[in-house]
Amino acid sequence: MGMMPKKVAFFFVFLSMASLANSSTEKSERISAASDPLHITSDELFHRITDTSNQIKDLSAQIDLSLKLQNLGLSFNLSGDFYYKQPDKMKLKLHHIPEFLASRQNEAVGTTMILQDIRRNMTKNYQGRILTELPFLGENCYLVELIPKTKQNVNKILLWINAANYTIPQVIMEYDDGSNFMQRKTFVETDHVFVVSKMETTVESPDVQADIQATFKDYQINKGLPDTLFDNSSGQQQALSTF
Repeated sequence: MGMMPKKVAFFFVFLSMASLANSSTEKSERISAASDPLHITSDELFHRITDTSNQIKDLSAQIDLSLKLQNLGLSFNLSGDFYYKQPDKMKLKLHHIPEFLASRQNEAVGTTMILQDIRRNMTKNYQGRILTELPFLGENCYLVELIPKTKQNVNKILLWINAANYTIPQVIMEYDDGSNFMQRKTFVETDHVFVVSKMETTVESPDVQADIQATFKDYQINKGLPDTLFDNSSGQQQALSTF
């Protein structure tokens, strides 16, 4: 996996949208040990997440982005189109993207694999446990901790999983260099599946302090996107995503 600093910085520029299927949170809100027995195992919970996300065979959406790089004193407003197709084809085509961001797209693509890997291999590559149930943004959620089974640059991942629809409204990733990635998503039901309507992301690392706000609209779901749309030779900006 790539190091958090520069490569991940540009991953966040290109988003982390994985299942479309989360900004910072107070440290006191992060971890709470469960005092009552839970009636679902982490493995069962992960299988339900997979079953839910598998309802989306492909999708496209329009996206509007507000990006602020505090340490560089830069801000951008961007728009574009996002495409996804099972199992792992994704593309983000941004319009009028600044040249220095476009030149980093290959680094961004490589780094985003970590979040896509988490979604596909929760039970295989991570030791998961449900810490507790707690309210979050007005919904009952499971707070889940993931620890990599092998040495990685990521020390720990915390997931807030909606107990009713198995979406993931918040994720926090803590890196061994002290960096943090925090993302919060708002979901809406469209064509009988839950998709992201708004997404807030905060990146804090030795090299990068960034805030990204994104809104999604005009979803087209399960319309049969062709594989050729995701051909890298097209020269369009590409990004893999998170949950």
